[in-house]
Amino acid sequence: MKDQIFRFNAVLLVLLGFTFTASSFPIGEENERLSRKSQSNKPDSVRHGIDFFQGSFKDARALAAQEDKLVFVYFYGDWIASTSSIVMREAVFTNPDVGEYFNERFVNYQVDVWNEKLLNPILEIGVKFDGHFPKYLILDNQGIILGQAHGGASPRQIVSIISQVIGETKSTFPAMQKRYEEGERSSEFIQQFLMAAIEELAFRKLDRQDEASVQAFEDEGAKYKKIADEYFERKPYADLINETDAHLIMYFYEQSGRGDELVEYVLDHYDDFLTVSSEVAMARFTIVATSLALGSAARTGDDRFVDYFDALKHYPLKQAIEYEHSRGRKIYLPENMKYTWDLDYFKTNSDWDAIHDVYLKRLEEMGDNVPAREFEYVARVLLTCEHPTVNKAAVEYARRAFELDEKNPKFTATYISALTAAEKKYSAVQVLENYRKRMSRTEHDKVTLKEFNKLLSTNLE
Repeated sequence: MKDQIFRFNAVLLVLLGFTFTASSFPIGEENERLSRKSQSNKPDSVRHGIDFFQGSFKDARALAAQEDKLVFVYFYGDWIASTSSIVMREAVFTNPDVGEYFNERFVNYQVDVWNEKLLNPILEIGVKFDGHFPKYLILDNQGIILGQAHGGASPRQIVSIISQVIGETKSTFPAMQKRYEEGERSSEFIQQFLMAAIEELAFRKLDRQDEASVQAFEDEGAKYKKIADEYFERKPYADLINETDAHLIMYFYEQSGRGDELVEYVLDHYDDFLTVSSEVAMARFTIVATSLALGSAARTGDDRFVDYFDALKHYPLKQAIEYEHSRGRKIYLPENMKYTWDLDYFKTNSDWDAIHDVYLKRLEEMGDNVPAREFEYVARVLLTCEHPTVNKAAVEYARRAFELDEKNPKFTATYISALTAAEKKYSAVQVLENYRKRMSRTEHDKVTLKEFNKLLSTNLE
């Protein structure tokens, strides 16, 4: 899919049809053990969010059978730094109303998809992943899938969606869709129509292995995004500082970067929106918007790149980053953002001296234990420039990598390529001949030599 297609971060529900069943479970020590492990079954004078069972998936199902409940499974994967996943865990699942709803009906279970020990028993019942997180499943206590969902939602939306899956409520979207088609455009109606549209996408097919279904899903998401754009254009920005509109902005503008008028308004009124939105949602919205803008400016050589990066040192970006750090998330360190994008910016502007200075500084920061692969990588990047001074530096870094590991075909090929680019052809031939002479007739060396020849041919081209 093209990057320009609106990536609609919604929930997908697959209604498979189900019956409520209650399995008998013998009374005894096993029951008592499971009950002690559950954090969600005893009344508490203090209302709180979802209580997640701390035992195994098998034990969670057994407890659900014992207590005549369904099983709610939440999958997350923090390596993708998913805004939706993190906001769900820190702002939605901690909501007392959400907790009350889920704790009464489900044994709740959460799985980090990196944890194969926890993940594999669930995969065995037929669950398939398509790279979308967060992901939710509803099962009966025998492990039969009753419905599934993925993506972000507000507290009210996640309760509404799940209640539709288990047959407690029905969607109001068809009636709202009819009113929209008949011309209803009041601000209050469109606001609620957009909230309902987020839920409605829960019932749309989405299979990442099926390009047609992906296109259809994203096309429909783009349709609602257009309606949201029109809604926000008509409404005074000052009137958007409320819980529902804040949620709609975070949802529909998740992939909008700095420079967008509405995004800039939210950042300029950071504290005001904090009164109607969670801090985690605001922090991540702010940081992601800046990261997207940095990437776009870097790839196009836009001078605003410097301004966006400087903004990281000041309010509200500084506040957002400090919040992320307080939660133990380091992915959006300012220096990491700069590391990610400044080289693209310099490359776009053909500022090879600046690129060389960046790499030189980074290698110096590593001290005396720079790995060979770091020297080789720097050399390979610098070889994409035809500037004589830069090519000379490429030779030096390639030589260091080669000397640290003379048997490595990749390092050798890069060194020869650097010598050739610097017009040191005699030295390049010597390195080439010596490397080939060292190759024995073993099968391993034959494979290595074949790899070397391929790498060298690619580099020289």
